[in-house]
Amino acid sequence: MDRPTYKIGVTDVLQIVVWKNEDISVRVPVRPDGKISVPLLDDVQAEGLTPVELKEVLTRELGEYVTAPDVAVIVTEMNSQFVSLVGEVGRNTQIPLTKDLRVLEAIAAAGGFNTFADKGDIRIVRRRADGSEAEYAFDYDAYIAGRAPGTETTRSRFDPPFGPPTTRTSTRSRNRAPVSSGPVISTSFTRIRWSRRSSGPSKAGRLTA
Repeated sequence: MDRPTYKIGVTDVLQIVVWKNEDISVRVPVRPDGKISVPLLDDVQAEGLTPVELKEVLTRELGEYVTAPDVAVIVTEMNSQFVSLVGEVGRNTQIPLTKDLRVLEAIAAAGGFNTFADKGDIRIVRRRADGSEAEYAFDYDAYIAGRAPGTETTRSRFDPPFGPPTTRTSTRSRNRAPVSSGPVISTSFTRIRWSRRSSGPSKAGRLTA
């Protein structure tokens, strides 16, 4: 299966290796402004580039100081992409997205549903590049009962969201995170949330990313 190439993000940690030039080989974090600090070059934009693209930039720029530099870019910590689980689950937590992740795997990692979770009303909210958000639905009860095959889609760190938007689809500004009753599963770009059962007052769950 073809997979999109990983793009470097803020808080990732990179190992920059310049062969036979230990003085300019560094291990650096990607700063909040998306840049890294490299000897001889000072600040270099890294966020949004693939490791290969960043290698090409560094090779070109270092070529002004080093003869035929042989550069390697290694992502040693993938901190920029994660799943946050908040609300009606066993515990609020974050999971680094170091592999594809299914909805049920994310729920299990948070200790499963708690007593008050409405398992039939899980919602997935993806933050788009323009700051808007689209909402998708996942019915755990229907999936377990075999009435919704294929809806518990594998969630890659890079893939589009879980299928097309449902009638719940909405857009919101980046600064207005939606509030829902019940738990929330979210990635750095996707929130999955589900409602508290209606036996009592709603309990809000939200993601700040």
